[in-house]
Amino acid sequence: MSKTNIPNKTLFLLWGKSAGRCEFTGCNKMLSKDDLTQKEYNNGQCAHIIADSQNGPRGDSEKSMQMSKDPSNLILLCPEHHKLIDDDPKTYTVDKLLQMKKEHEKNIEYLTSFNGKNIKSYIIIYGANIGKHNCPIVLNKVTEALLKDDLYPAERTPIELSIGNSFTTDNMDSFWNLEVNNLCSGFETRVAPRIINKEIKHCSVFALAPIPLLIKLGTLLTDQIEVNVYQKHREPDTWQWIEAEEFEYSVIRPQRKCKTVALNLSLSATIPEDDIKLVLGDDVAIWKITIEAPNNDYLKSKNHLKAFRETYRKIMDDIKKTHGNNIKIHLFPAIPNSVAVEIGRVYMPKADLPIVIYDRNQSDQGKIFKKAIEIGDNDEIIK
Repeated sequence: MSKTNIPNKTLFLLWGKSAGRCEFTGCNKMLSKDDLTQKEYNNGQCAHIIADSQNGPRGDSEKSMQMSKDPSNLILLCPEHHKLIDDDPKTYTVDKLLQMKKEHEKNIEYLTSFNGKNIKSYIIIYGANIGKHNCPIVLNKVTEALLKDDLYPAERTPIELSIGNSFTTDNMDSFWNLEVNNLCSGFETRVAPRIINKEIKHCSVFALAPIPLLIKLGTLLTDQIEVNVYQKHREPDTWQWIEAEEFEYSVIRPQRKCKTVALNLSLSATIPEDDIKLVLGDDVAIWKITIEAPNNDYLKSKNHLKAFRETYRKIMDDIKKTHGNNIKIHLFPAIPNSVAVEIGRVYMPKADLPIVIYDRNQSDQGKIFKKAIEIGDNDEIIK
C-alpha cells in the first residue's frame, strides 16, 4: 500500500470513474462488498501507476513526487491485483496500467451515460470448431461493439450456445449431427422461452463457426424481435462496424434452365463453377452472387450486410420464379460469418425452397465440397 496521503477529493473521483470496481483487465470485482458474505465494506486499494517513491514499483526520479496525488496516476484495484502489479513491475509497466485504467473508465462512462433512447440487448455467443481450430470469442471486444451502437448488455453473462471444449471437428461424420442438435437444444432452452414471454426484445449475435451452422443459427432467430448480427474483423481486431465505401453485389444468372439448381456465393473467395459441377454434375443451372474482388475482409459496415440481405432475398425469389416450386437449391458458400447468419434469418420455411448447404473442409484431401445440412420444411442433417 502507498504511504502517500491521497486527498479525499481525489479518492472520490477515482471511485466514481471506476464505479467502485477493480480496474485490472478481466477482474472488474466490486470493491464495496465481500463476494462470499455479501457484507459491505471498502475493499478497494488506490494504487500508484508511477510509484510515489523513485525506489518503488515503476518509480521515477522526477515524476514520482510530481504525480503522487494526481488522479491520472492512480488506479483502483482489489488487494490481489495491487500486490500482483507491484510484485511484477516489469510485466505491469506504466503504459500497460494506463491502458487498463483508460479502457475500464471508458467502459464505465459508456455504461453510465445511457438515457431512455438506449436499448438493452441480450448477447448471444456461438462458436464451433472450424477445421482444427477452435474459435474463442473475447467478451470485452463484444461489449465494445455493443456500446458503439448505443446498446448495452441486458445481462452480465452472455447467452452461450456453444459446446464447451468440443473435440469434434467438421471433417468428422458425427460433427454436424452433434453441433446442430446442441445448437437447437440450447436455443430452445435458453432463448426461445424468453422471446415467447417477451423478456428478450432485442439481441446481438456474435458467432464464429462453420458456415452451415451459422445459417442454421440464423433460422432459429425469430422475426418477433430485433436482432443485430456482428462481423469479426481481422484488421483491426474488432467486432465493431467500420465506416467503408459502398459497393454493389453482382448477380449472375445461368444461361440455361436445368432440373438441378445451385447458388454460388463467391464473396470471401471465388468458387469456380467446376468445383460445383464436380459435386452436382454438368447438368446444373448455377446462379451467382459475387463482388468485384472477393476477399476475406470485404465486409466492413452495416450497409454492406444490409445490401447483401436485399440482394439475397431478391435472388431467392427469382430462382423460385424461374425454376418452380419442386426443386431444392444447392448452396455453395464462401461468405463472412455475419452473412451466413443473415441467410438463415431471411429464410421463410413456408415460402422458400429447401436449401442444401455444402461445406468445404480444408483438411479434406482435395478440398471437395460436401453436403452438410439442409434447411426447409423437413430440416435434416446430411451424413
